[in-house]
Order: sequence, then structure tokens, then C-alpha cells
Amino acid sequence: MGPRSRTDTVTSWREDVRDEHLVESTTSTVCPWKGVAHYYSVVAGGQLNPDAAWYYPNPSPLARKIKGHVAFWRGVQVETIGPDRSTSPRGSLLGRLLGRSL
Repeated sequence: MGPRSRTDTVTSWREDVRDEHLVESTTSTVCPWKGVAHYYSVVAGGQLNPDAAWYYPNPSPLARKIKGHVAFWRGVQVETIGPDRSTSPRGSLLGRLLGRSL
């Protein structure tokens, strides 16, 4: 199953997501209009959620606005936190996996 338009998908700028929670996957899929999607597995609370995030490193010209974004699904919740780890409208994004805060 590849990325599709889903109501349980959250999208963020890649630069706003902490690197320690993403592990490159060897999985890739092809969307006829967006291009080749590459995947990350998400690490949280000592658990690995395989292929729970994806991105398009070189989207087609029609989908150019998604470049630099990463999408999450499969139970990953994303929230914004401030430097003091409190919920904040400004700050880096981090995810939750299986109800555990990253």
C-alpha cells in the first residue's frame, strides 16, 4: 500500500521534524502524478513503526509544492512543541507513536 489521500495523514515540513525519529527505509512507491515516494520508519519510545512516513525528493512539476514535506500515517501523531518541551504554536514538530511522546 502506498501513500494516498487519507484523512489520517499529517504533513509537515521535513526540516521541522527531528532527525532522531526518522530512519531511512528501502521502500519506495510510484504515484503517476507526484513521482517516486521514499519512506522513513518512525522511531518512538523504543519502538519502530515501519514505513510510517514518506516524502517525494523530486516530485513532478505538477506536484512541486510538496517538495520538502514529509507525510505521516500508521498511527503517528504530530504535535508542535517549544524548546522547553511545552506545547507551543511555534517550535519543532515531533511525533507520537502508539501514544508515547517522542
